[in-house]
Amino acid sequence: MRSTYLSYSTNLLCNQEQQVAVLNEKVIMECVKLIIPEIQQYLGYRHEISTPRCLLSYPVNTSDAGTKLGDLSKRNDLSGIFN
Repeated sequence: MRSTYLSYSTNLLCNQEQQVAVLNEKVIMECVKLIIPEIQQYLGYRHEISTPRCLLSYPVNTSDAGTKLGDLSKRNDLSGIFN
């Protein structure tokens, strides 16, 4: 309110009631600009908490470590050792 008064006051000695009415209107408009988004946010919050949660599925291990065995037939072939 103080910033509105400093920005828009005319500080005239006549028509003080009209000046106050104009300043009150400006203050109301400034307050409405702040209050409306807060109400919308609150209504969105109320809607969000009233709907059931969507839980995430369990995590999946996508690593392929330990699965690359390759061709082990040559490695385990002991026929060349005992000849």
